[in-house]
Amino acid sequence: TLEAVAAGAPMEGETTLFILAPFCFQAVDALVTNFHLPRSTLLAGGDVLLVGGSGQGGMVLDTAEVCTAAGTVIPTGRLSQRRIHHTATLLPGGRVLVAGGQDAYSGASLRSTEVYDPTSRAFGPGPDMTAARSGHTATLVATAAGTRVLIAGGSTGSASGIPAFLASAETFDPALLQARP
Repeated sequence: TLEAVAAGAPMEGETTLFILAPFCFQAVDALVTNFHLPRSTLLAGGDVLLVGGSGQGGMVLDTAEVCTAAGTVIPTGRLSQRRIHHTATLLPGGRVLVAGGQDAYSGASLRSTEVYDPTSRAFGPGPDMTAARSGHTATLVATAAGTRVLIAGGSTGSASGIPAFLASAETFDPALLQARP
C-alpha cells in the first residue's frame, strides 16, 4: 500500500503505476474522516482538498479536509448537501467547483453545485446544473470565450434503482458560475 511505502516498508510485487525517483512519498497526519470515494483536488501550494464520498458504514458524507503540503490535516467547511459520485474541479483563482453526485438519502442524482473557497475554507452555493448528474466528468477547458468547466455524461438516479445514462453535456463559466447547456 502507499501507507507501507511511506513508512519505509520493502516493496515487492507487480504494478502498472510507476513513480520514479527522486519522488518520495510523504505520510500525512491521520485523517479526521474515514473517507471512501472522496474527490481530491490539488490546490495552490500543494495542499489537497478531500471532499464528500462515504464513511463508516457507507454513510454519505458532507465533510471536507485539507491535507497540507507540510503533511498536516485540517478539517474545513462542510458541504450543504451530502454527496458521493460527484466531481471537484479546481477553478482559475483557486476556488473548487463541487458538482452533482448522488443524494445521501434518496440516491437520486443532484443538480446542485457548491464552490469551495480556500481562503475562507468554506463552501458556498453554486448554480444548479441543467441536468441532475452523478458519475459524470468535469474538465477545465480553454475556449475562444475563455476558460470553462465542461461537465459531461454521467447518470440520473431513478426510483427503480436503474440509472438512466446521460448523453448530454453543459459548461460552466467560472467567472460567472453560470450553467450553459
